[in-house]
Formats: sequence, structure tokens, C-alpha cells
Amino acid sequence: MVFFVLRVCLILELPGVQSRLIEAGTDRAYHFRIVTEFQRARLYFSRAMRLKCPECGISPLFVPLKRTRSSDDLLMTLDGCPRCGYAYTRENGYWLIATWVINYGIVGGIGLAVAIWVNWMYAPPLWKIWLFIVAPLPLFSLAIARHSKALFLAIDHFCDPHRPVQPHQ
Repeated sequence: MVFFVLRVCLILELPGVQSRLIEAGTDRAYHFRIVTEFQRARLYFSRAMRLKCPECGISPLFVPLKRTRSSDDLLMTLDGCPRCGYAYTRENGYWLIATWVINYGIVGGIGLAVAIWVNWMYAPPLWKIWLFIVAPLPLFSLAIARHSKALFLAIDHFCDPHRPVQPHQ
């Protein structure tokens, strides 16, 4: 039971992380720390909200906004992390859940909640609800598209982490 609650994770040197240095029998040394599942989920979520790699937390997931030249640069992730080698996309259609479930769920849920609240509090005519609440929703969807993909990548990495296989030396 304790094994499911606590997991030994390989932690990169992060600021503020207290870790033990364990010699691995060779000249290599690894930083290990016992981390609960909640702490691991919080770590991945914070990395996703900063649009960083879920594995190392250093490299960006997307092209920086200052260097975006097209909608592909704005909405597509990079191929992978140059620092740790983590591949951001596993297969074709990988981002459909991020788009259809997370992005549209957040946008539709917030839009519906605001529309119901405004209708209940002020009872405006229907055309005002459509103009001021429903019309801006596609722009809001584009605004959170990067974060919904990063959040999906963090959820996927938490539930099914895939790390590159390292050959034995």
C-alpha cells in the first residue's frame, strides 16, 4: 500500500528541493527523493501552466510568442525537449483530447456559467448575451489553446510516463 502512495522519482536539481545524494555503485551519482502522487501531480501541473517540458521543467513546449510567425507556430508544440529528449507528441491525433475535451470543455463551461449567471442577475435580451458572451468565446478558446495542450501533456505524463530507454553500458 505504501508503494502506491510513495514513489521514488528521479529528480533533476530544482531550486528548493531537498534531495539525498546516493552513489550508484559506479562513478555516477543520482538525486533521489520520495515524492507522493499529489506532489508529482502538482509538479507536472505547475510545469504545464508555465508551458515547460513535463519531464525536466526547463525547455519550452512551444515557440515563444515573440518568434511566432504563423498559426502553426502559435498552436503546435515543438517536436520534443532538446534537454531531456522527451517527445511531446506520441502519435497522430494525440492532441484531439486536448482540443475537444479540455479546451472546449473549459470554454463551454465558463461561457455557459457566465451566460446563466448574467441571465439570472440582469435578464438582458438574448442578442446581448450572444454579442457579449458567446461571440468572444472563440477568441478565448484560441487564448487558452496552448495551456490546454500543456495540461493534457502533463496529465498524460502523470498517468502514463514514457521515458526514453537508455541502453546498458
